[in-house]
Amino acid sequence: MNQISADQARPLAAFAASLRADWDQPGILKALSDNRLRGDVHQLTDATLRAVRDPQAKTPAAIGWDRYWPTATLPRERRFCTEPDHELYTLPCRECRAEQIARESQPRELPPPAPRPESTRPRSDRSGVSA
Repeated sequence: MNQISADQARPLAAFAASLRADWDQPGILKALSDNRLRGDVHQLTDATLRAVRDPQAKTPAAIGWDRYWPTATLPRERRFCTEPDHELYTLPCRECRAEQIARESQPRELPPPAPRPESTRPRSDRSGVSA
């Protein structure tokens, strides 16, 4: 992931401060630093500009609000397996996966072999001795 550098953060903070007179540049730099690991430089820039446009965002700390970030960068809700005795496993459930692998690795019943075609040689030539 391409994280924002200090050289990139300073002009972004200056730009955001020019759009929001009530936000100070050191506070914006702090918010950028606090959120730099949350996404790449493009996602952080997008979140910053969304926060700048929102009148409900009263401080630069709003850059970290979930509503400004793409959903792929948000922590996922942990879901648990619903099978009996698997409730402690998060999805994908390792027990269910193990059962699936075991089912797939069981030998399958093979179809009966196809009948062999009859030879086209006359019966008298089947002795195997050539003349």
